[in-house]
Amino acid sequence: MHQAELDDFFADIIVELEEREYKEHPSERVIEDYLARRIKDGSELPGRDWDLSTVSLHIATCPECSAKIAKLREEELSRARAREAQTQQAKISERLKRFFGSLSDRTQERIIAWDLDRKSTVYIPLAYAAACLLLFLISLLPGPTPPVGGGGSAFPKRMM
Repeated sequence: MHQAELDDFFADIIVELEEREYKEHPSERVIEDYLARRIKDGSELPGRDWDLSTVSLHIATCPECSAKIAKLREEELSRARAREAQTQQAKISERLKRFFGSLSDRTQERIIAWDLDRKSTVYIPLAYAAACLLLFLISLLPGPTPPVGGGGSAFPKRMM
């Protein structure tokens, strides 16, 4: 068979499969087992002879079951992301506890007592010093240069 004949052959099969209406769908348990990769070819499942190939073909060609699988996968992904975020938060929390636990009680009290008044006694003078330094640096910039040609005016002469 040539490539064009093979393409037509498979296209016809796919159209037939897509137009097929199923009377029986995999149970919730079979779908959960499929998602958890617990189904093997030749395994005995309740109801119809559902094995990996049969369930895979059914899901690929049944819009209802395909949508159900997509929804379940999205839910599992959301749960996995939430678990990952909780794990990361727990790791950060544990590291902070170890860090602060390694400090003396007096140091911990000083860190907790660090408030806006103490910050303002440091940051406001620094801001003034930075502003003064910036103004000083601006004053060092050279002024405007006179125009080239010795005309004395910054505007071009009128041509008559």
